[in-house]
Amino acid sequence: MCSLLSRTKSKDSIDSINAPFLILDREGRLLRANRAFYRATGLDPRSSEGLSAVEIFHADGKSQSCKVCNVQLSPSQVSVDGSPAGSDIQVVLHEIQSANGDQPETAQIVRSRNIGEDSTQSETSKHLAVLRTLGDSALDGMYAAALDGRLLWANDNATEILALEAPVEGRSYLQSIRTEDEVRVRAAFEKAAAGESRRSEAGLIPGDGEPRRALITHSPIYVEGRVIGVLGLVRDITGEKQESEQAMRSDKLRALGQLAWGVAHNFNNSLTAVIGYTQLVLNKTSDPAIERHLKTVEKAALDAAQMVQRIQNFARQGKDDAAAPADLNQTIRDSLDLTRSRWRDDARAAGIAYDVIFRPQEGVIALCDHSAIREVFVSIIINAIEAMPGGGRLTITTLLEANQIHINFADTGLGMTGETQQRIFEPFYTTKGAKGQGMGLAVTFGIIERHGGEIQVTSEPGHGSTFTIKLNRAPDPQEVSLYPEPDANARSSSVLVVDDEAPIRVLLSDILRARGHKVMVAEDGLAGLRAVENVRFDMVITDLSMPGADGWTVIEETRRRWPDTKLVILTGYGGFAELAVPGGDTNFVDALISKPFNIAEIDLTLNRLLARDDYSS
Repeated sequence: MCSLLSRTKSKDSIDSINAPFLILDREGRLLRANRAFYRATGLDPRSSEGLSAVEIFHADGKSQSCKVCNVQLSPSQVSVDGSPAGSDIQVVLHEIQSANGDQPETAQIVRSRNIGEDSTQSETSKHLAVLRTLGDSALDGMYAAALDGRLLWANDNATEILALEAPVEGRSYLQSIRTEDEVRVRAAFEKAAAGESRRSEAGLIPGDGEPRRALITHSPIYVEGRVIGVLGLVRDITGEKQESEQAMRSDKLRALGQLAWGVAHNFNNSLTAVIGYTQLVLNKTSDPAIERHLKTVEKAALDAAQMVQRIQNFARQGKDDAAAPADLNQTIRDSLDLTRSRWRDDARAAGIAYDVIFRPQEGVIALCDHSAIREVFVSIIINAIEAMPGGGRLTITTLLEANQIHINFADTGLGMTGETQQRIFEPFYTTKGAKGQGMGLAVTFGIIERHGGEIQVTSEPGHGSTFTIKLNRAPDPQEVSLYPEPDANARSSSVLVVDDEAPIRVLLSDILRARGHKVMVAEDGLAGLRAVENVRFDMVITDLSMPGADGWTVIEETRRRWPDTKLVILTGYGGFAELAVPGGDTNFVDALISKPFNIAEIDLTLNRLLARDDYSS
């Protein structure tokens, strides 16, 4: 209104208004009027200034029943039909404030319209009546606005979406639009007012809820060939935007996963040579200093192999792993490693300090999908760090209670209200604004529920939050040695090694020959096919991904020609080789060895597949 008042301070400004227009002061006396008003009322501009509303509209002084005079000091807006001062006019009253916010310089703007001169008034009313009928049954929000942007009417859906307070008449269509989107929405409205329909997307100022997005379509309303108003259609697209962004994120993660798989495969090939040759030298040296250095190299390589496996776990795009016993203390350590850049490296660079404390109890073995539970822990750790933007302490504890494992994540962050605690596991519910999509904890809840567990949260604003996860303990966990000693019962056998990586071929050849086996090598899949064409091997060990012909082709051809030959897949895809083979069926082969491998894994496979009892003379 301040901007409107400043425009009306000039007589030239109000004279440019086609409809009759005048301004009264707080006492109801005339300050200014435009030419259209003087034409409509027949008053003399020189003698009418300072006249009261009664004198203007009632020359006989009888104003007791005049609605205009009775409401002219009211702060509300009214429409009055009648004939004050002998003219058939309609008067609309508005209260305005002065620009400096002090005592109002003027109390009312009175805009008069000569019904006789404006033949479209009744048609406009008919149009609004039709819009009301249509709008009441519309699923989307609908409103009508005058050309100056004042709302004339809005249906219930528009009132709810735009968080408008009743009465809506006279309010600006822009009052619910976020500041950064006002220019775009206003431009669309002005195009509609000029006769062109326009669509725009905008953020809505939240009422009591969360920020939302809306799609707004503005179209001109025509009466007798000219635009007399603007029709607005508004639809809440918050959920659609979130789903679209979630799908986009999934596509990005899928592409990233494919890239990660390729990198992991190649990295595993390099680690295989490092670990294998380190172990070969360890078996041959008796120098304590050299042995100590080699064990350091071996540990670093094995740690790198575990990191690659974690990347594969997150990047894989296949079925969930079958439930297996998992040490949850190790899962938490893996999760802390994966999030270390957030709570240590990046935080230090930003001058923020986080104290992360892990207090484990031994024996917390659960029967679970290791990768899925790791995803849960990572999500909760990240949420805890984000709840402490200025730094703080995160304490993680594991403990056994009867047959249940309790994992507690306690932070010293901002905490949550009771309402947030009740809704935190709902899909798309987030307290992070545009930065959050509200799916992390919803997925976490689903994973824990599928495992037959529970997840609970306790919190208080300003006093941090504690997430407690309860999982069933695995029954009677047994220690199984993965690396038995070479079996003396294993006989000398003929083995074909097929791999396009020269270091891997040489390493396997050295390991197998050191155990008394006869070894032939093939540098790729085509060479492997030529080798099995006329020669029966006791065992064929082949990589999967190779140029020319892949390892699966070598396996199928070998099985066709020599049904009794033992077949072993050697792959850099880790424990997810089933995702890289046709049909995902690894039962077609006798064993699978993941790169990088320990020498003991080779011995384990040889002991199982090439034992003397397997061959009868």
